[in-house]
Amino acid sequence: NAWQSNFNQDNANKVYGQIDKQIKATYIKQGTAQNQIAVYDMYTRFYRWASDRLGENGLVAFITNRSFIDGKTFDGFRKTVSQEFDYVYIVDLGGDIRSGDVTGNVFDIKTGVAIMFLVKSQTVVRQGA
Repeated sequence: NAWQSNFNQDNANKVYGQIDKQIKATYIKQGTAQNQIAVYDMYTRFYRWASDRLGENGLVAFITNRSFIDGKTFDGFRKTVSQEFDYVYIVDLGGDIRSGDVTGNVFDIKTGVAIMFLVKSQTVVRQGA
């Protein structure tokens, strides 16, 4: 529902005050795209919510839409994630038929899919240990 243009589409965006405030202060602030409304999509809200609750060590992982990987709109999301986490692993399952990928994906849907693992690890690795 991120691209809903009016309330007559019966898919109104619900406001999540604190999470949306954090998204604006991080993902949106770091972004350069003119129209960043898609950054308020539910899956990026889930990432923000989980990231804000993670301590110094931990893992966030979701299976989501793959649009954050190379979409101009998500440049602020990518930059913020790379700053907030020590390791970022992305498994791009492809399958976005709108971009010409005719192979599909494991979920047999038309939307591209990705699995992202975000790791915070404040553990000091010592050589020879």
